[in-house]
Amino acid sequence: MEKKKYRIQKAAVFLFTILAGLILGIGNVRPVSAAQTDSGQSAPIAIKQAAIVARVNYSGGVKISVTARYQGKMLSEGTDYVCKIKPGVKKAGKNYLSVTGVNRFQGTVQVPYNVVVNKIDRVRINPDQETGVWVNWSGRKSPKQGVEIYRRAENEKTYKKTKVIADASTMRWLDKTAKPGVKYSYRIRAYRGMYYGAFSDTVSARYLPRMNDAPKVTSDKAGTMKIRWKKRKGIAGYQIAYAMDVEMKKSLKKITIADYKKTSTTIHNLKTNRNYFVEMRLIYKTGKKTYYGAWSPQGMTLIRW
Repeated sequence: MEKKKYRIQKAAVFLFTILAGLILGIGNVRPVSAAQTDSGQSAPIAIKQAAIVARVNYSGGVKISVTARYQGKMLSEGTDYVCKIKPGVKKAGKNYLSVTGVNRFQGTVQVPYNVVVNKIDRVRINPDQETGVWVNWSGRKSPKQGVEIYRRAENEKTYKKTKVIADASTMRWLDKTAKPGVKYSYRIRAYRGMYYGAFSDTVSARYLPRMNDAPKVTSDKAGTMKIRWKKRKGIAGYQIAYAMDVEMKKSLKKITIADYKKTSTTIHNLKTNRNYFVEMRLIYKTGKKTYYGAWSPQGMTLIRW
């Protein structure tokens, strides 16, 4: 009887010990982290441990693609990491992309990538045009690479973006808004998407349009000739040169017409039975300084009587 009682007590102690162990063990149970659930590791994985490569594609502008691998397995964007490019104007050459880990991956790493934007090699301007200033440039033609043209007038402190040309095959542009008599400076840079190359060298010239038409010259009276031309606006006047030879050296004389509204003048006391050659150019004034355009084609008449 005593043996049976002893066995019952021993079984009760055993059960109590097991229940106590279970109860005490429950307090020591810890929740499983997301990193442990996804990867089976005891700690999150630093994204910098992954092999990340950024590549540049130029079809349709500039597109950045990213591939990431960890322990030979391809990672998925949005599930394992997210990418972010810094906003604002980006320069050609070495740039950086921020790759941040998500879920089982943590931290952020800067991944380099290189964007090629061809620099404009040479810029030339031709200011002696009737309709404006021609800006010409050269450089390797690249698909999807446009140009931005910046201009500064002599009375301005900063350059202003004047024209954007998206067509890579275009290598010249006519600035029709240039004002006569004003000195302008131009510089150009190429772009691809939001990535910009370095600015070209600066070129400057004063815009002094010429008279493209020769003056009309007649001799209706003895020893005189009448000179006619088309009126021009935005100028200070006209200068007329006349001589008895094509080279404009023999008996060369010059007169100034200060009124831009005038369209004719008569010159007296000329030698008879001689040919006279006439050229004209436009006069411009900027502040206290006077500038002259190029000479026009020649007009000619024979002085009779």
